[in-house]
Amino acid sequence: MDPILKANIWNDGYLIGNLHLSAATLKSALAELKALEFRPIFGEVYELERDSKRLQAGITVFGPAIEKIYKRIKRIVKESEDEWYTKRKLWAALKSLPGGLRQGLHRDFPSFETSKALLEKGVVQASVIISLMPNT
Repeated sequence: MDPILKANIWNDGYLIGNLHLSAATLKSALAELKALEFRPIFGEVYELERDSKRLQAGITVFGPAIEKIYKRIKRIVKESEDEWYTKRKLWAALKSLPGGLRQGLHRDFPSFETSKALLEKGVVQASVIISLMPNT
């Protein structure tokens, strides 16, 4: 990855890591996700209009490859912060179709929510984004 891009991503609060999973596992995971039923999602947090080029599907069934990824992420999260945990029911797959606008960094939580969580709980919500395709 380009060092400048990596630095910019770090400055926006993201950590880039490698799950050290085999190419076969990643290929299988991508196939499992492609079988999901994707629907348009909101273009931005709380926006009323849907972006037809950005799709999302809830991951309700964890196939063998997605299960491996889930277990690896669960371990990393648990070792990172005592109060952090993962919820299977919140896992989702995102898909961008050709022809859409270039996307900025994905954020699940607006600033006011993370500020409130920090003030009330002393920790903030965190998201994990797993890229299974090049240039995503």
